[in-house]
Amino acid sequence: MNENENRSDLNMQDEENTSIHAPAETVETQDAEVEIIEPEYDSTAACADAGANEAELERISKEIQAQLKTYKITLWGVVGSIGLYLVCLFMIKSNALLLATCVLMIVMAILNTRYSKRIQKLAKERAALQASIAKPESSATAAAAEDGLQIGTVNTSDPVVTGVESLNELPKEYTVLDDVDFGDFSAEHVVVSPYGVALVGNADCAAELNAVLQEIGVESPVFVYDPELDIDTLAQNIQSEKIIALDEQQIMTICQKLLGLR
Repeated sequence: MNENENRSDLNMQDEENTSIHAPAETVETQDAEVEIIEPEYDSTAACADAGANEAELERISKEIQAQLKTYKITLWGVVGSIGLYLVCLFMIKSNALLLATCVLMIVMAILNTRYSKRIQKLAKERAALQASIAKPESSATAAAAEDGLQIGTVNTSDPVVTGVESLNELPKEYTVLDDVDFGDFSAEHVVVSPYGVALVGNADCAAELNAVLQEIGVESPVFVYDPELDIDTLAQNIQSEKIIALDEQQIMTICQKLLGLR
C-alpha cells in the first residue's frame, strides 16, 4: 500500500518537473511593412506654366518692338517741330504758325514721354518674367552644362531651322532687334544669341556695335551679314555659328543697351 502511494507521489513529482522544465513556446513576430508614397510631380502643369510664360515673354517682346517704332516717330516729331518753330520764329514770323508749332511740339513731347515710360515698364515686366522662367530651369541649365553647352564649346544638338520668311521665326535663343540706331549709322537687324551678335546692315555699324559692347564690358564676336541676302539664306548663315560665347545675363545686358534701356 505504501509502495503504491510512494510510486504515485514520484509520478506526480516527475509530471510537475516536466511541466516546469518544458521549453517555452516561441512566438514569431513579423515586421510590419510600411510603404511610403511620395507625392507625384505634376509635369503636365509645369509644362503648361512654362509654355504660358514663354508665350507671354514673346508677346511682351513684340509689344516693345512696336512701341519702339512709335517712340522713334514721336522723337522725330519733336525734333521736326523744334525746327519748324525756329523757322516760324526767325523767318516766317507768323504768330499763328508760331502758336500752332508750339502746340505741336508740346503734344509730340508728351507722346514721346509716354511711349518711353511704356517701354521701360514693359522691359521691367520682361526682365521679371525671364527671371521667373530661369528659376525652374536651373536643373535644365545644369544638365546643359553637363552636356558641354558651356562658353567656348560647340552646340551641335539644335538643328538649323530653314524655310523661314522672317528672322523672327528663328529659334527662341535668338533675340531679333529691328532698325537699331548707332548714331550716324543704322542697322536693319541685330540678332543677339548665345553664339554672339549678328549685324545685318551697313558694315560701318560694326565699329559702333563693338564700341557699345566695350562700353558695357561684354566680349562677344560680331558677325556682319549683307542685308541684300534673302531671309532664308540669311537665317541659315546666322544659325551656322554654333560656338557658345554669351550667357543669359550678357545677352540681356546687350539687348537692354541696344534698346536704350541702360
